[in-house]
Amino acid sequence: MSVKYDAIDLEILNSKLISIVEEAATTLLRTCYSAIVRDSRDFTCTMTDSTGQLLAQAPYSLPSFAVTMPKTVRECLKVYPVETLEPGDVLISNDPWIAIGHLNDTVVITPIFFDGKVVAFAANAANVADIGGRGMGTQASSIYEEGIQIPILKLYERGKVKEDIYRIIKQNVRMSEQVVGDIKAQVASNEVSSRRLVEFMEQNGIVDFTELADAIQGRAEDAMRRAIREIPDGSYSYTSKTYGVDEEITIKVTLNIKGDQIVADYDGSSPQSKWGINSVLNYTFAYTAYAIKCVLAPHVPNNEGCMRPITVVAPPRTIINPVYPAPVAARSQTGKFLPIPVMRALAQAVPDKVIADSGSAPLWCPTFRHTDEKTGRQVSHMPMLTGGLGARPGKDGISAIDFPSVIINVPVEMNEHRFPIMITRWNLIPDSGGAGEFRGGLGFDFEVENTASSEILATLRCERTEHPALGIEGGKPGSLGRVTREDGTVLDPHRSHPLPPGGRILFSTAGGGGYGDPLKRDCAHVARDVADGWVSVESASEIYGAVVDRKSFAVDAQASSAKRAELRAAGETK
Repeated sequence: MSVKYDAIDLEILNSKLISIVEEAATTLLRTCYSAIVRDSRDFTCTMTDSTGQLLAQAPYSLPSFAVTMPKTVRECLKVYPVETLEPGDVLISNDPWIAIGHLNDTVVITPIFFDGKVVAFAANAANVADIGGRGMGTQASSIYEEGIQIPILKLYERGKVKEDIYRIIKQNVRMSEQVVGDIKAQVASNEVSSRRLVEFMEQNGIVDFTELADAIQGRAEDAMRRAIREIPDGSYSYTSKTYGVDEEITIKVTLNIKGDQIVADYDGSSPQSKWGINSVLNYTFAYTAYAIKCVLAPHVPNNEGCMRPITVVAPPRTIINPVYPAPVAARSQTGKFLPIPVMRALAQAVPDKVIADSGSAPLWCPTFRHTDEKTGRQVSHMPMLTGGLGARPGKDGISAIDFPSVIINVPVEMNEHRFPIMITRWNLIPDSGGAGEFRGGLGFDFEVENTASSEILATLRCERTEHPALGIEGGKPGSLGRVTREDGTVLDPHRSHPLPPGGRILFSTAGGGGYGDPLKRDCAHVARDVADGWVSVESASEIYGAVVDRKSFAVDAQASSAKRAELRAAGETK
């Protein structure tokens, strides 16, 4: 590592690089067309060095995008070596095996030139509104059914757009204006990064950008390795169960820790699925490394250095390392579940740093599809629905939040503006957070009514309906998720269902797991939850042993003491 930059220099320069990427992200946010990018913020902007090593990411970034993007850059350089690139070139791809894991996530990469040579790459990814095919459901039998595949191509060459590529994309997607608009916003975002980095280098007198990049990445790597060394050497395994589409899925991970390195081995996990829930190895690596970093080194800057001590291995043809042309459209149902077994394995070594399971791991991604009555074109909308975060040592879980990703709940008005639906109910669900000394976050009810004069097809991708988010250190599980019609009929959460005009579907998302013994929770905190409507009076008494007055929400200390003694005695006799 270079000695030219001291710690203060690196902190200042690294912060400036992050601000450049943040400005690029703001550009993308303000110029994109689709709700999924603008309102849900399903995109990420990054910068790599000239070899494709991650250097900086926007503060608000999806882990799977930020960790995977440098791998995509390196794959692109195999097709277009760095010495063949020219100013004005822009690359594009959505190949799941080299990019973000399914076809909807489109990556745009722009080489940044300084003094006639490539010094870095601006790279971003966005989940475009549609990619053709069956869309983002689970039902495809191969990737050929899931939409248009874009290999590594030059979208712009020497600054000149290749219109034929845009024409092919337009012809194959349902909402071509939004999709093409988002891709052009991605190109514009990278242009901002390019201009700002050149200004940055000129203003700071930087001639050798590689030296700065190595120094920033090297410090992060050193910090990550120090954090790993604090864990005793050994193998830590955990097996989790989730429900795929029509079968139970097993995810087994063994963390082999030796010195300052971690090898995550997924041997023993379920075979590759016939449904579109397979997680390609890039995506598997991203959510494995992200979970490890969250636990061991959350404050270390996110760049390639953090990833170097971590290796992920998985047998081919397993659900977390499928082979082409496996269906992968709903890969997040598996990939976003991976932090659960990874953290559970780490809990064996560092239990005070791990959170309970989260109800939004994985995120719910129902897709509504409808034929526009005026234009005759098919349009779609995907409101992403979050659950309760697992409780942490010393803190309750956050309600209605996405983890391990950072997708945002879209406001009611935007949902209704974009698509012929009405949100008739949206509220937190009482008692959905797992009980514990620290309570799990709550899930929510989200009811959708079809306001069109014709049928809407609802394709569901909803997990945690069979396996709840488990608690930890004595905490209780969160509530199960559930999808029902207005008459109470329970819907298969993994398939497509017609929604007639005036029909309604109620999505009840899952709560997060609790942390610690519920009988140790401060009665005053229980009373506050009752007053807020988050915990019922009955649960306060029967689970937490806190006797709370229904009207004043005051705690009866004597009755609570007796109730807790009763519950402890009952627990000991089981």
